Amino acid sequence: MTEMNVYKPHKTTGFNSRFVTKLLRNYRSHPAILKIPNELFYDAELRSCGHFEECLYNNWELLPRKEFPLMFHGVAGIKKKDLHCPSVYNIAEVDVVKEYLKSLISYRHKMGLNQIEPKEIGIITPYKKQVEKIKAALYTDKDLAKRDLENVQVLYWIEIW
Repeated sequence: MTEMNVYKPHKTTGFNSRFVTKLLRNYRSHPAILKIPNELFYDAELRSCGHFEECLYNNWELLPRKEFPLMFHGVAGIKKKDLHCPSVYNIAEVDVVKEYLKSLISYRHKMGLNQIEPKEIGIITPYKKQVEKIKAALYTDKDLAKRDLENVQVLYWIEIW
């Protein structure tokens, strides 16, 4: 593969702004989540600008480490495809997402909060079909269907480095 010099930073002047825009302020992710991409791809220039000290979910009982609000959960499921659709989905993963969502809702109720605010809970998947399956599950699961989940965002997202 041929290397493209226009995408490499110059030693003194940095990136050529005609080809690269480097966004350095992140308002959505906790500093612990940004740590690795910051070191690998941003030369430690990336700054977390969100206000996470008052995060509602810091004491959620399923969070393994309160200071690192990220979990990895391996799911042994089967990726499937529908006929005439290139995107994949995994129902076992959808089931895990439903259980986490139920736990978050239960946690909120213990804190006296019944309404999920816009942009408070987001579910991100790299597969468009998985978005469709998760959204459907929010309305077909007997426990979740009773809840007002219109503010829960389910998004298709993929980042290419």
